[in-house]
Amino acid sequence: MNESYEETLFRYGISCAENLVMLGKITKADYDRLMDYQRRKEVPDREFVERVFVAAVERIGREKTTEAVEKYFLERHNEVIDRREGSYAIMPDVMCENCKIRDGIVVGIDVLKGVPFPIYKIKYGDKEEIAFGKYFRDVCIGDRVRTHNKSVVKKL
Repeated sequence: MNESYEETLFRYGISCAENLVMLGKITKADYDRLMDYQRRKEVPDREFVERVFVAAVERIGREKTTEAVEKYFLERHNEVIDRREGSYAIMPDVMCENCKIRDGIVVGIDVLKGVPFPIYKIKYGDKEEIAFGKYFRDVCIGDRVRTHNKSVVKKL
């Protein structure tokens, strides 16, 4: 899979878009535009994703590569949350915990009437939690996945 920088940033960032609206960091119009890209399975242009996900872009640094985005989210994102930097300083504990990057194994899949996406049961070490398939749905029981903000963002 040869993802672009923009695609990787979009994949990790979209699950936080609702939080960004609530925090006043992006407009409802930007949120709607993100959701339109998601529905059409298109990747936004660099200017847009960098403007919308500005805090992540600043933390990722000057290198505009998929590897730099992955490295930030895997190695530093959870530490930024634990230190309560930026917007995390005003977010409730539960929102901060939900926003963390986690890797786990899909152990169950629920499809609920009226819910337009699957709900996955993910085993993280010795505990199980749910994660939503709102943005990434192509997983099966037994697959290793990465979650961000209680949403599956990547199959590992």
